[in-house]
Amino acid sequence: DYVVMQFWGNAWGYTWCMDGITYNASQQRYFTRYKADLRRLTEQIAAAGGTRRPRIVWVLQGPDPITPDRVRRVNHMYEQQAAASGDLVADAGATVSPADARYTWSQYLPCTAYEHEHRDYCTQPGRDRTALHLDQDYLHFCLAPTTATPKPCPVRSPGILRITREITRVIGERAR
Repeated sequence: DYVVMQFWGNAWGYTWCMDGITYNASQQRYFTRYKADLRRLTEQIAAAGGTRRPRIVWVLQGPDPITPDRVRRVNHMYEQQAAASGDLVADAGATVSPADARYTWSQYLPCTAYEHEHRDYCTQPGRDRTALHLDQDYLHFCLAPTTATPKPCPVRSPGILRITREITRVIGERAR
């Protein structure tokens, strides 16, 4: 069994689970809290699994145009936690990053072979590139506008596909 984990603890005060701790106000408090939460979640997942502890797949985040160093540090914590607890890492963030610039945000990337084969995912085939984000939304990978009521993404979105394919690849390799 697997538990796929990624949580943001956004840099701004939006994420209620951070208890008002923000990246800009105190990076030390922010990362201390983040690291404690990683450990606590690992313990909770292990306890819930009982004698059959599931493997945790820590999903590395993609680039953030506002706070790129925050993502580097969070990803490093995910890698450390996975190593300490014998779990897995899926670098899904690399799939939504330029090949030569892992932590550089980009709205568009070249289409992959899969996206060329499945035309709905290569959003600009004439330019051999696909959209990862809407023009007005640099954060979300869904190519439909966000709504006040959270719901699944209603349209095919290459960024979501890239991320999920990497997670699936990592789990699939372990399951063989």
